[in-house]
Amino acid sequence: MIIDSFTKPKAIALATMAAIGSLTSTSVSAQALEEVLVTAQKRTVNLQDTPVAVSAFSGEQIQAFNMQNSQDIAAKTPNLYMAPAGGGLPLSQQVYIRGQGQNGINITNDPSIGTYIDDIYVAKDSGSLIELVDIERIEVLRGPQGTLYGRNTTGGAIKIFSVRPDPTAGYTGWVTANGGNYGKARVQGAINLPVSDTFALRYAGSYHERDGYTDTFYLDGLGQPVRKENTNDLESQFHRLNAQWNATDDLSFFASGYYVDAKINGHLNRNLAGDIVGATGFGFFSNDFYEGAASDTKANGDKVAANSEVDGYGLSLDATWNTPAGFEAKGIISYRKNDTTADDFDVDGTAWPFLSVHSVVPQDFESFSAEIQLSGLALDDRLSWLTGLYYFEEEGSDASNSTFFTGAPPAIAQTASGFGENESIAVFAHLTYDLTEKLTVEGGLRWTEDTKGLHGENRVQPQGFPELCFYPPGRPDVTNTTGTIGGPIGPGDICQFTPSESWSYWSWSVGAQYQFTDDVMTYIKSNSTQRAGGHQFRDTSAEFAPFDEETLTDVEIGIKSEFADNRVRLNAAYFFGEYEDYQFTVLPLTSLGTTTTATVNFGDADVSGFELDLTVLIVENLTFMAGYGRVEIDYDEKDFQHFNVPETTGFMSLSYQPVFSFGQGLAQVNWSYRDEVEKEVSKSVDLAGSTLDDYDLVDGRIGVTLNNGLEIFAWGRNLADEEYYADALNFGSNFIIGYVGEPRTYGIEVGYRW
Repeated sequence: MIIDSFTKPKAIALATMAAIGSLTSTSVSAQALEEVLVTAQKRTVNLQDTPVAVSAFSGEQIQAFNMQNSQDIAAKTPNLYMAPAGGGLPLSQQVYIRGQGQNGINITNDPSIGTYIDDIYVAKDSGSLIELVDIERIEVLRGPQGTLYGRNTTGGAIKIFSVRPDPTAGYTGWVTANGGNYGKARVQGAINLPVSDTFALRYAGSYHERDGYTDTFYLDGLGQPVRKENTNDLESQFHRLNAQWNATDDLSFFASGYYVDAKINGHLNRNLAGDIVGATGFGFFSNDFYEGAASDTKANGDKVAANSEVDGYGLSLDATWNTPAGFEAKGIISYRKNDTTADDFDVDGTAWPFLSVHSVVPQDFESFSAEIQLSGLALDDRLSWLTGLYYFEEEGSDASNSTFFTGAPPAIAQTASGFGENESIAVFAHLTYDLTEKLTVEGGLRWTEDTKGLHGENRVQPQGFPELCFYPPGRPDVTNTTGTIGGPIGPGDICQFTPSESWSYWSWSVGAQYQFTDDVMTYIKSNSTQRAGGHQFRDTSAEFAPFDEETLTDVEIGIKSEFADNRVRLNAAYFFGEYEDYQFTVLPLTSLGTTTTATVNFGDADVSGFELDLTVLIVENLTFMAGYGRVEIDYDEKDFQHFNVPETTGFMSLSYQPVFSFGQGLAQVNWSYRDEVEKEVSKSVDLAGSTLDDYDLVDGRIGVTLNNGLEIFAWGRNLADEEYYADALNFGSNFIIGYVGEPRTYGIEVGYRW
């Protein structure tokens, strides 16, 4: 570790005080921090006037931070934690804000963090690792959302905005070529194409490939290595075409379409419980952090590594009309389709063939959404109002064929397959009223109805036996003609699970903000919103109980401030809330000793914490940034402990951008920290390897942009070559499967802007 884990919060505090204190020893400059504009409340306003905990990044900051995909946002955002999805979906991600997130991805689960691209809701985290290409800005909103737009979410929202075409900007654009170790090659670019004075197109695209940074040894039936294969390699391409038409001064249209295709040759799975293969008769175990073993049990000798591929596209249309009546009308429609496939992977992280998935595991999702928003001002512009309607529908299929105990017959094949259809309808309204020049109050209300239907056909087949049906007969949503739980499926038998259920609920928000001075604003707000319940999709434990909706009611108290001639910006927020029927996806044991996937309600819980965001312009062109987040979750169930997310996150950044006669330079270094993560919920269960160590990462970027548009930069990530686990999956005793994080990478980027 670069800084001892006990001193990290103190280090952030000392660096913060040093940065602020340095202002007293420097001459006062006319330069001040640039204004940050956000649309967190559906109006373009100064970040410092927004009574919401928001972290915002401009396009220039995204480049300076060397953010390559959406997971890089977490390293610079307090209380935002992102991790790769487990199993065979390494191109998917899990997203958590203030401890709230979704750890299971299938058609019946809704994410508790809403991701929006150009105001279009991304319904599933499957295949959601987003390339950040030609991005105008990113906003991370912490806390419950729902009375202003889109879907209702209990944890927060991540809003990504691409650069829009500009009919008046001419033929402008940029292109970069990036090369680095591990065979990294990345080409990106964008071009603005004006067609007329009112209509323009903008294309953005990228191609990215990289060799793997891990090696997986494949073993024969005696547990000895027979070959080694490079894993974690990547190949992806992304294309987006935006169109902007300003039909009149009051009517405009924005359309967007994208296509993405990405492939990865799995990720190395290491068993954090240590070397258990000796006890099973398999004698191979590598102590190299970036090496591991997988059982190669397929008869044809094919590899057993997670070959994951994402193929997706989407279309959207946004129309905005400033009506003669003085209010704004906005309509948004979208269609998205995403297909994720993983095949032939060994997920137990050991040389022993305990749990493998040998067949294609497709997740296909498609969604349609439509939204209408009306907004305006009234009462001498003291009242700002917004109301809207939202409609969303999605359907998707999922299938997996897992094999347990292949190294210790009888093996058990477990199949989970089916498809689902979901629908959500909502109406919402939000009011903001200036009681005085300094005091503003606000309130919002939303009614939502969610409907979910499922058609499941899960089966289990022990070696040498027919397929068994574990759906409990006698229920109105079950057709099990075998007549018993675990009954053998004969010719003509039907084994189906077809539940359908609706949930309706009210969400609300209230708040007040007070402007003490031009530079200091405080606020208090309270929100309550829900995440819909659902049905068990992969569960084969004979329970099949649906899970209920989750409710979070919270209070947030914050301050937005600037001082020292607007050279210091300090924003902070404290929050506490109560969960009812907290949702979480677990891996319970079945009656046959295998594991399955089920979403359960963990009961009630209290969550509390705070965030701090600081930006200091120390001297002209020298900027210091820091962020710190803390979250604690206390469950009513006394045996439960804070788990699955870090309690503490933090970052610091120092950026120097000198101006030369020939161009502008950049020298930036960034440090980020993630606290340890406990992967076992029970205090009374002591599992070896269930606690992921904390880690900190250092990255940097240095280079120059010349006056003629040419630019060259050197960059590095994880410069200290920290060995860490990005996440892990808890299968129970002796099986804590860790996903190895990226080692040190570095390279050169050359670009041109015109």
